[in-house]
Amino acid sequence: MFETLGNFGITQGMVQIGIFVTILSYIIGMFYRYILIGGGILACVIVLLIPSYNTDAKKKDADKPIVESSVPPEYIEDCLRLTNNTKSGCVALWQERTVEESKL
Repeated sequence: MFETLGNFGITQGMVQIGIFVTILSYIIGMFYRYILIGGGILACVIVLLIPSYNTDAKKKDADKPIVESSVPPEYIEDCLRLTNNTKSGCVALWQERTVEESKL
């Protein structure tokens, strides 16, 4: 039998690799759900255990007082009434407008 396979260029090493791949495929095929679930759980655990390196920077930013530029209150009232923006969005629009006017 091996002489016949040898005539086709198939060596004993190739046959052994084929058998190994077949057995491995069978095992994965039987237990693929458990393997996927285990991998998902492992990924979740890894993500939850990774520490956040920017916590100090976030705390410093949270402690800073919010300083609003001199935005006319009428503008904010009109912006809130006429658009779906929040107060901070209206302030950002005003600041963009002042920057554009200063470029002219």
